[in-house]
Amino acid sequence: MDRDTLVEKVKLEKSRHEEEVRNLTNKSEFLKEFWAARSDLKHATRRWNYLTAVDEVYIDRYFEKRNRRVRKWERNLGWALSQTFEIKSLIDFGCGLGSYLEGAKMAGTEKILGLELMYDFAIKYVPELIKPFVQKADVGESLDYGKWDCAMSVEVAEHIPEENSDVFVENLIRASERLIILTASRRSGTTHINPHFREWWIGKFVVRECAYSHELTQKLRDAWKVPAGNREYLLFNLMVFLAPNTFEIILDQK
Repeated sequence: MDRDTLVEKVKLEKSRHEEEVRNLTNKSEFLKEFWAARSDLKHATRRWNYLTAVDEVYIDRYFEKRNRRVRKWERNLGWALSQTFEIKSLIDFGCGLGSYLEGAKMAGTEKILGLELMYDFAIKYVPELIKPFVQKADVGESLDYGKWDCAMSVEVAEHIPEENSDVFVENLIRASERLIILTASRRSGTTHINPHFREWWIGKFVVRECAYSHELTQKLRDAWKVPAGNREYLLFNLMVFLAPNTFEIILDQK
């Protein structure tokens, strides 16, 4: 779906929910329906804001806060990812501050690349070592940056329009020749516009001939458990896939 069509679709969706809320306001006998309509309107409004004013959603303060609160542990997770799976090259779709790439680079990953829609805000907080390897790109649009040992996207899928989910998945598959690392939240957070259960995402990869690996997912969960601290949601949302046509055991189970 092209952007203009999507914008028009979400505009109509938002208008429909606004009208529904108006019609249910002050009607106590429809209180349950009113709150459901309010929830739908909030979701539609978030989608509309993303499509029409994304630079007002993910502002400089958003990245400054992430730099203070998450950079260190994300860097540690990147290090653990690289060490656990012996990653030779890594591409990160929606890399934010580049912290996962920083950690992977420190752990010995030779080649890295980060793609970030809000590049102009994020780049101010990206470590100098990583800045040359971060580019501006919309991961919800079709992209081709060649093949990488591992393609990853952490806490990004829930922030892109649902209509772009298939393109996003295909980007990850196109980029990977071995592993795909993904997290996706099912919770409707303040900036989440595409919340789905893990099974919804797993299905999208499986129909495209990627294999979901319970064993490798658990292996990475174990490696991430300490550096992730109390962020159990991240471990719960984690998924590890084998790229298409990957039939051999990728790692020795140590």
